[in-house]
Amino acid sequence: MLRFLADENIFPSTLQIIRSKGYDVLDIKETNFSGITDAEVIQLAQKEDRVLLTLDRHFTNIFLFPPSQTPGIVVVRVKPAVPAKVDAIVAQFLEHLKPEEVRGALSIISERWTRTFRDAL
Repeated sequence: MLRFLADENIFPSTLQIIRSKGYDVLDIKETNFSGITDAEVIQLAQKEDRVLLTLDRHFTNIFLFPPSQTPGIVVVRVKPAVPAKVDAIVAQFLEHLKPEEVRGALSIISERWTRTFRDAL
């Protein structure tokens, strides 16, 4: 089963949904890692072998953050990024989650679609 690393911008209610589905999720806010840089977030995900879950669009840059060098990156795209909308998108994503598609890939999830990308090179 995949394990997740929740970036600082993930809501407590979203964490509850992930945990209620039986997933192990480490919340950066619940650790001593609060305030670390994006590069350090990726390093932590690699070290912990956890798929990063974030609202931060910076992580969609596959040249800065090559998905194959990570356990996986999931970016939630929704406007406005309010708990109810993020919760619904993440819950739907988890219902249809195929670990082999997420591992080592960038998945961008929204209300209407999920797109998965691999390294460009």
